Amino acid sequence: MQAFASLRRGEPRRLQPPDPAFEASLNDMERAQLEQVLHCSAIGSPETVKRSIDAFIARTGADELILASHIYDHAARVRAYEITAKACGIA
Repeated sequence: MQAFASLRRGEPRRLQPPDPAFEASLNDMERAQLEQVLHCSAIGSPETVKRSIDAFIARTGADELILASHIYDHAARVRAYEITAKACGIA
């Protein structure tokens, strides 16, 4: 969310560590933009991720997905991909 907001503000930068005060810094337009972007996101437990991906496929008719994960901590990013693969029956 931080990376997306920075890009929309015209301030692209490297992925930053999570900032607990970030959401409080958003204006209404930025909140609306993030809500729209997050509509295509799968965040949460393995079951929630699976439901989100299934819903996205049902909505779009996609037969292939490209996953991207903007997680600051590399090990956490790798773990997120592992969890997603397992939840979707790929691992």
